[in-house]
Amino acid sequence: MDASSVSDPADDDVTPLPRDPALETALAGWASRTREPVDVEAALARVTARRRADAAIGAPTDTVSRSDAVDELAARRATKPRAVPAPRRARVVGLAAAAVLVLGLGTTLLGRGGEGAGAARREWRTAVAQLDTVALDDGTRIVLGPASTLVADAGYGGRARTVRLAGEATFTVTHDAARPFTVRTAAGEVVDLGTVFTVRVGDANALHVQVTEGEVELRPAADPRAAARLRAGDAARLDGERLAVARAQAVPADADALAQRRLAFRDAPVTEVREAVQRWYGLRIEVADSVLLVRHVTADYTAEPGRRVVSLLALALGAEVAWRGDTATLRTMPPARR
Repeated sequence: MDASSVSDPADDDVTPLPRDPALETALAGWASRTREPVDVEAALARVTARRRADAAIGAPTDTVSRSDAVDELAARRATKPRAVPAPRRARVVGLAAAAVLVLGLGTTLLGRGGEGAGAARREWRTAVAQLDTVALDDGTRIVLGPASTLVADAGYGGRARTVRLAGEATFTVTHDAARPFTVRTAAGEVVDLGTVFTVRVGDANALHVQVTEGEVELRPAADPRAAARLRAGDAARLDGERLAVARAQAVPADADALAQRRLAFRDAPVTEVREAVQRWYGLRIEVADSVLLVRHVTADYTAEPGRRVVSLLALALGAEVAWRGDTATLRTMPPARR
């Protein structure tokens, strides 16, 4: 699993806490028995998004995965007691050292080991602007978008292959007719029929699916009987009970949009764009005029600074932008200024 970010989330003035000799001794012992390191800088970025992501998918808060524990331990060791500039460097903590935090918090450590019928629940989380690539043992590959959470249910790889998603991800699935791959969201679920597809989750009632290869079945949570089968080139938007399918309109190149750090919208409602911008850049967009909320956006943003993306979005909508901190307010531009 390799994580990357479009911007460095680490603070310039992060400095570690004073050394704890007993803790350092324990860490050294555990680290000598593991070959899996973790980058503390990236771990710090993931910590900031964890609780919010848990709430978005209703994940239990009384358990913690092995990767969660590593991130939390890294955060505690790197917490800044005072603002002192420190050189940027990769600080590495042994994966098994997470046991220290787990014992201290009295939480349950869930392993990230094999994916057979006995495998435990596993989670992957990204911070704002961060991407992650997840490779499952069945050959399925997932690119997890910014500020997103992916959960593989306990027993994944046994009789069923089910994951839960909050945020955005592109799935390249190894097909197995006997064990369908299912992506569950608050709005509905997507069942793989042998394919490559992207899922973008909005609020509790919104979902966008775009199929690049093969087929999927989209089943609305509000009415699973209203399922729609999507083939390569199809896209669908689910908003509550309303399901709209666009046939043969998906852009094949968008299958690699996440991996290319490209923010792509195809006739997307402003609400979807607003949520994506917040995940990618940590910027909030408020829409002051209801007329803007019914407009749609088709655009690609590649390696653009966040504020420029908002400015381009406003231009496309015929709106003007007013900034207050990291919050942008969009208002319909007066006719004389268009």
